Amino acid sequence: IMTRSEFITSACQMGYCTRLQAERYCGDRETFTEDDYIEVFSKAQSECHNIGGTPLYGGGRTSKRYFREDE
Repeated sequence: IMTRSEFITSACQMGYCTRLQAERYCGDRETFTEDDYIEVFSKAQSECHNIGGTPLYGGGRTSKRYFREDE
């Protein structure tokens, strides 16, 4: 079980979401579990409007998503 600040910090450091997305996910809750990582990652992915992947040099595509902190 984690506190709100621990969850926000660790979710951002592990790349599941941005700080803003984590704060929005937390809302008024104060305790979190590992299952919340899955939920916040799913919400962050659904907010990403990059459908079809990112174009790469040479015509390829990648499904890798990169999050910026200033979203």
